Amino acid sequence: MFGQRGRVAYAYEQTPGAISPEPPQQDRVFVEEIRTRGGLDLTLAVVVDGDGHLRAGEAAEIFANQLFSGISQSLNRDLNTLLRDQVEGGAQFLSQTNRSGEGIGEVAVTLIAIHRGRFFFAHAGHTMALLIREGKTTRLTRPGDRLLGNSEAPLIQSGDPRGMTLQAGDRVVLTSDGLTRISPEDGHPFVGLDKVAAYVEGTTPLEAARHLISLALGRDVDDNVSVVVIQVSGKRGGTPPLAIVRAGILLAFILILGVLGISRLRRNVNIPPAVDYGYAVLVQGSAGLMDEEGKKLVEMVGHLGTIPAGVRIASRTETRIALETTFEVLNELSGISLYLDRDAQIQLTLLDPHWDLSSADEIESEPSTVVDLLSGRIMVVRNEGDREIHITWNGNTGILIGNDVGILGVNEESGNLTLDCLRGSCKSILVDGEAITFSSGQRVLIIHGDQREIEYLPGDTFQEWNELCGGCLIGQ
Repeated sequence: MFGQRGRVAYAYEQTPGAISPEPPQQDRVFVEEIRTRGGLDLTLAVVVDGDGHLRAGEAAEIFANQLFSGISQSLNRDLNTLLRDQVEGGAQFLSQTNRSGEGIGEVAVTLIAIHRGRFFFAHAGHTMALLIREGKTTRLTRPGDRLLGNSEAPLIQSGDPRGMTLQAGDRVVLTSDGLTRISPEDGHPFVGLDKVAAYVEGTTPLEAARHLISLALGRDVDDNVSVVVIQVSGKRGGTPPLAIVRAGILLAFILILGVLGISRLRRNVNIPPAVDYGYAVLVQGSAGLMDEEGKKLVEMVGHLGTIPAGVRIASRTETRIALETTFEVLNELSGISLYLDRDAQIQLTLLDPHWDLSSADEIESEPSTVVDLLSGRIMVVRNEGDREIHITWNGNTGILIGNDVGILGVNEESGNLTLDCLRGSCKSILVDGEAITFSSGQRVLIIHGDQREIEYLPGDTFQEWNELCGGCLIGQ
């Protein structure tokens, strides 16, 4: 979910966690733009984390609804007092419900309001609010173990009664404790607080929320995770670690013509260079950056390390790479993952290219994602949207087309190419321009540059690809 009010844009995402069987979702998240009876225009957001009962999700739902209803109906124009009073009132109601024999559990809550560029909050428990400013993360709420809804007096924290002034470029992140809790496997947070700024700045709120969720899932988070990202508009763009600094202006437009052949241009126009805002994140596995000739490993990529567009990557194990972008206009790049088999090599040729059209005629094409398969086996998974993903090999191209969920497997072996359409719609284009469209459950073989007829996938194909992506084809 995402939206915008004036200079404030916001989005949120949730996941029940990565464990099996899937746990119940006991977090509740609400973000709304409201006008109170007292005449205050607010951007209001809350994360409520239910705890300690099978009905804790219900407790979180009731608590959040009461907060929003109470604030909407209030005549109080003192926001600091208003938020605190509503949290305290919700705690008393929940405590009475639990004592009456209809126990539904306890909650942690972080409630924030933005009014005329000033930020107010009320908080209790292990949820949290973070301020991201100029590359630094500041925790605005104190950690606490005392939840609301029990017999103890509520410990409610609030901020400056006058509110905190938000600056252009600020991000505020609300999250349940699942994002930053300690992993039992290695004793480190699923996502460290010191990492949040790097993954949030330079992205849209929706992309940032999805990115943080994907990072936690990539570490097999064992709890519900809810993330709200709120952004105060300012200078567009940003620099993720290693990505834009090292990528720079990636390619002039002539490269797009040579590699893709997909852009239709007016004659005799001055085409500006493309800027690639995309980058990749190593979510699982082991991979390194190769030299320009693809012969030498020059740098290993750490877990959750960022990889700029334009570089060559070699996997050392089965590896998952998530694609992200710093471009502030919403797009679906964040819903794309690449799965590399052991010892596969690829080049991230183009991830999210955009052109500055302020001084040029219109370029009649949409940005596409292009990955050059150098050797081995790769699987591309698109979870939503209609972004086309091109996998090229020796001038031949397999493309994931269509809308919504799509999955394409591409295997280079002994100079031949196999394109397996595992979900959605796919297309194959040879060097000479010959094209074939095929769909889920079908395969196209390219042998010595010749395109064979479409055939149905052999019986064990889905299982082989399913093992590479860790079960993403279950139910397909």
